[in-house]
Amino acid sequence: MYYPLTELVFILMFFFFSYKFHGTVEFLPVMAIVFFALVLFIYDTKFQEVDRRISIPAIFIALIWAFFREIPFPDLLIGGVVGYLFYAIQYWVSRGRWVGAGDAELGVFMGLVLGWHLLIPAMFFAYILGLLVAVPLLLMGKANGKTPLPMGAFLIPSLLLFFYNGQPILDWYMGLLGLI
Repeated sequence: MYYPLTELVFILMFFFFSYKFHGTVEFLPVMAIVFFALVLFIYDTKFQEVDRRISIPAIFIALIWAFFREIPFPDLLIGGVVGYLFYAIQYWVSRGRWVGAGDAELGVFMGLVLGWHLLIPAMFFAYILGLLVAVPLLLMGKANGKTPLPMGAFLIPSLLLFFYNGQPILDWYMGLLGLI
């Protein structure tokens, strides 16, 4: 069941992103980012770790692409630093019990792709996704407070959602709070 589901997710993500970005100069970098994000998602979901053979090239591509994007480079760079520090500090403080070291790499990747202004709500949304999975598992007795959940399984869907349509989502949420 895992394999057909993986294929379906790849097909759907490539369809949606290629539909949105076809005919643009961003098409190839976007497809590379989506590809690496999906591979990171699958690997982290299956093995509960972030493979540096995947994350480092993903970060490198996101960094190179950051120089050519419409989003100002400093916003993307700050996003990468904030994403890294957010998870690196958690890793250091908890000695790896809350998040893994690879989550800091995913934070860099997310920040370089989204920029700091979309990174923060994307990380918030990832934690909401995590709660939506963890709470039912706890209530059904299939998990306890020490059961590890791969953070990438929540970070990557959030990254893809905010990469695809982040600003309208952020605007909607800020409007809901009465902040805009």
